[in-house]
Amino acid sequence: MLKATVLMVYSMVLYVRGDISGSEKKINEAEDIIKQNDVSPYFTYYLVAWKLARLVKLKQYVQANNIIRDYDLAVGNEISHVNETVYMVYARLLLAESKLTEAESVLSKLYAIINQGKRTERMIDLKISYAILYKMQRNHQKAITDLIEAMELAEGENLISVFIFCMDEVGDL
Repeated sequence: MLKATVLMVYSMVLYVRGDISGSEKKINEAEDIIKQNDVSPYFTYYLVAWKLARLVKLKQYVQANNIIRDYDLAVGNEISHVNETVYMVYARLLLAESKLTEAESVLSKLYAIINQGKRTERMIDLKISYAILYKMQRNHQKAITDLIEAMELAEGENLISVFIFCMDEVGDL
């Protein structure tokens, strides 16, 4: 699985550098390797999450929803530590599509799991998602509060890169 991991990281680097088609090619190569081998569900969901995140950032919602369907993800499904990564991105897709009630439902389930596990990086991402939700609901005070809480958590762990990826959504708060 080392090759699939390297391809996934390479896909991320290409994406950040602006090589969208190269990024897509590498993530698809990684996915092909995963489909041909028995791999950990954690790794599979991590790869699917990256693939989905790319599509959400590129506003390719039809393709993103195809992935949601292909991997049988749904708002009503159980969320666990195994699949929470992909559900974090699924919540962002729901937000991008202005499906606020569904997004809030997924975020609520994620909060219960993430808070219980006391995982800082996931909580930062979750608070950013809540800030986006509250901004879309025109509750700017709650949006700013969650964004500040995310920044305070990030400060202690030096995790600033999370904010760079979502600047389009929270940059105006």
